Amino acid sequence: MIKTLVSKEIADKLKTNTLYNTVALHSPDGSFEDITGESIVLDSFSLENEIVEKELKFGGCIASEMSVKLIDYDCSALIGKTVQVIITATYLESELYPSDDLYPSNTLICPAETGTVECPVFYGKIQSAQRDKKQRNIVKITAYDAFYDMSKVDMSLWFAGKENEDGSFAYGYAHYQKDDNFKSFYSIIAEFAKDYAITGVSPPSLSVFSVPLKFDDTCVEKVIKDITLSDLIQAYAELTLSFAVIDADGKMRFKRLYSQSSVETIDSYKDLSFEDYELEPIRMYSAKFADKKAFLYGNSNDFSWYVSDNILMRCRTTASDIGTKYNSVNFFGDVYKYRPTKIKLFSYWWLEAGDKYTIKTPFEDLPTIETFVFNKKMDGFITALTSKGEKRLGKEVKENEQIQ
Repeated sequence: MIKTLVSKEIADKLKTNTLYNTVALHSPDGSFEDITGESIVLDSFSLENEIVEKELKFGGCIASEMSVKLIDYDCSALIGKTVQVIITATYLESELYPSDDLYPSNTLICPAETGTVECPVFYGKIQSAQRDKKQRNIVKITAYDAFYDMSKVDMSLWFAGKENEDGSFAYGYAHYQKDDNFKSFYSIIAEFAKDYAITGVSPPSLSVFSVPLKFDDTCVEKVIKDITLSDLIQAYAELTLSFAVIDADGKMRFKRLYSQSSVETIDSYKDLSFEDYELEPIRMYSAKFADKKAFLYGNSNDFSWYVSDNILMRCRTTASDIGTKYNSVNFFGDVYKYRPTKIKLFSYWWLEAGDKYTIKTPFEDLPTIETFVFNKKMDGFITALTSKGEKRLGKEVKENEQIQ
């Protein structure tokens, strides 16, 4: 049975006792036989996933990318196929200790027992196969998760409607369902998402289900020009203070950072760099609504400001019914305090974008660092974890911005 997570007990063994790792390409629907071993070029595997590109911004919907080189394999038939990447790690079950003395023993010592763990790390669709220019028998395949396809699905007509040739207007969902709530909206976009190789959908933890949509026709017409399915999901996720991700089993999940505990403590690494600051506490939420009006919530102390330009909020006649759901547990203060960091590791491939973790450093004035995984990139089994960001989030709020 394939495990979806590596337990702490197994992770502790992998950190110090890993013997070797292997990669396999698995077909969830059986459209091709599993690709393993000699068909895969050693250390050509690459994987990148992230939830934040620059400074902290909720929403996610950033497609993960996986590539690997195959040797002597007909890759043309793989394009368009769904693939799941599975890492198998083999490790020693127990530590090996030296002899108590320097003399040979008459006792035969059996080799240490080994264990294995299988863990999926990617689920998506193969989009391209490129033959190597020098070695014609080697082909690099590249795959992306479902957000890649969803970013190409135009939802403008469905959501906003269009103007007819005679000057009349054919309205869309935002007009006819404006009196519904966000539960109805979520149910519909979740159904759309299931058309893109997704095995299931889980709702976000901060619910806005009961909040009325309150879309305004004039605002919708001004705001919505071109909008994709991933744009709609990203905007919804931002309202719930979460990040939409496709997990390694192909399921769309909404991952949150607040109320997280550190999942791993790292004391050995290949390289480490970090900023000499942490994110200042968030004291103000600023969101545009009714196209360009501004809702401000919080206080104006000189700390971080989260400034949102959410397309769903800009189509609404109000923002306070959602904005006032944000509090000191899920938003304000030190909830999202982290130190921008980049670390390279020889292992820890089981960590995911959105995880919180701790680093032990050799510096007396900063013995530990707590941060989040905003970006994870694997080259072979070297894993780089990155979290970017400025000391102060957001920007100055203009004097003429309206407080609702």
